[in-house]
Amino acid sequence: MDGNLGKVIFIHAKCSTEERFVSATAIQEVCSQAIKNISYIAPFNQIEPSKLNSWDKKWSALGVSGEVKRIVINKSSIQNSVDIWNDIVKKINDPRFEKEVWILLGRTLSKSKFKKKLKNENDHKIALQASIILLQTHHTVLSVGAKLKVFCGK
Repeated sequence: MDGNLGKVIFIHAKCSTEERFVSATAIQEVCSQAIKNISYIAPFNQIEPSKLNSWDKKWSALGVSGEVKRIVINKSSIQNSVDIWNDIVKKINDPRFEKEVWILLGRTLSKSKFKKKLKNENDHKIALQASIILLQTHHTVLSVGAKLKVFCGK
């Protein structure tokens, strides 16, 4: 949540110990996560996320060193997950706030290799499948009045 920019951002990530460049399976996994949680950013939703208490804990992944805070940006003085959630709900229902869903694909998708595979008649099936998954996710995010941003490798 970024109070200065007037945005509420839900971030979903897929990390991998190996570079996959174009992995429809990994993209499906993170996009499914975003779609499963889309109701939380929908206007007038009052249901708390089922794993709200985990927001106070750090996130880590198997095979990847380090951990990060789940609440990345919280410019308010609110520090616990329940109060943060209540603040998010107010902002989601405030038309002055933008809503965004970010998908971080890091080593799961390379933009240049993805574009190259889409143009290759003999090697386009996985890239085409990945593009359809991303397009479906984009439409779902738009359906709740939010924007989708995908971050990936070059």
